[in-house]
Amino acid sequence: MSSKPRAVVVGGGFGRNYARALAHPGSPVELAAIVGRGGPRSTALAQELGVPVWSSAELENQPLDLAVVAVRSAIIGGMGESISASLLSRGVAVIQELPIHSTSVIELLRQARRGTTVFHPSAFYDRLATTRRFTSHAIDLRKRVGFENVLVRTCCQTLHDALLVLSGFMAGPPPRDARVTNRRGHARVDLDWAGVPVDIQVGNRMDTRDPDAHSQPLMAFVVSTSEGELELGHVHGPTVFMPMVPSTTDDLDPDAPVAVVHGEELLTGQLLGKLWPEAIHSTVKELLAGKQSFGQRELATLKLWEKISPQLASPLRIGSDETTSGNLP
Repeated sequence: MSSKPRAVVVGGGFGRNYARALAHPGSPVELAAIVGRGGPRSTALAQELGVPVWSSAELENQPLDLAVVAVRSAIIGGMGESISASLLSRGVAVIQELPIHSTSVIELLRQARRGTTVFHPSAFYDRLATTRRFTSHAIDLRKRVGFENVLVRTCCQTLHDALLVLSGFMAGPPPRDARVTNRRGHARVDLDWAGVPVDIQVGNRMDTRDPDAHSQPLMAFVVSTSEGELELGHVHGPTVFMPMVPSTTDDLDPDAPVAVVHGEELLTGQLLGKLWPEAIHSTVKELLAGKQSFGQRELATLKLWEKISPQLASPLRIGSDETTSGNLP
């Protein structure tokens, strides 16, 4: 019998990545079950990991320490919040996948306090070692010389996650307003973040049969300063600093690098087998230790996303014959 805390994963979509991480020998918890309706996806995942599938009714009667709720939230027509609230009322720590409306997040944080436990709305990508490395370098650069402007590339499916990563290295509070310009299949969001111009390019395409497909780019960042540019070309990649090249090249050191690379490109196996599980394990450990990492700054960033989202045009429908319905020319 394992002495580790017991955990479940609710949902077999993106939740399968949490489940595989929690079933890993290095996991800080014991994966007790997959919670689902017994469909082929959750059944196959449970068989792969050697755990049972529990129904919602079975979940209510099981002793647990942690649950990952990776099902749709109310903001997109799901039951995520009600599942989280029920678990929190029992004193079970909960990680719930974003997006979640800020009012629901506030209520669930209160519910967690009443249940003497912790609730963590997960943006996931902000916990990756690659993202944290970029954030650390960006903060150092900001403190030394300040930012001139910031460019973000993301998509409608991960815009909320990209904003939370952005908030991790920007100074000052998130802005309360944004200017959105829509074009066919993409949008531009202009922000003034504490005096720094931020340009967000949003891919706005969706296959309604598989909404999480075509999530490209997930997110990328370029920070421009008087010393040069710091870039995270993709969320799983290395951080690259490109020093400013002066207009006169007479005194340049011929051996000086034109780019300084921190980290390395990963193989898919390293991403799935190491980068993602380590981020999940880190989050779980903090949660079980009672650390609440989602505060006022994160709530303000989520509210910024809620300001931007209604201004975005309906996503360009792809993968079907309805590619022009509901979209701007």
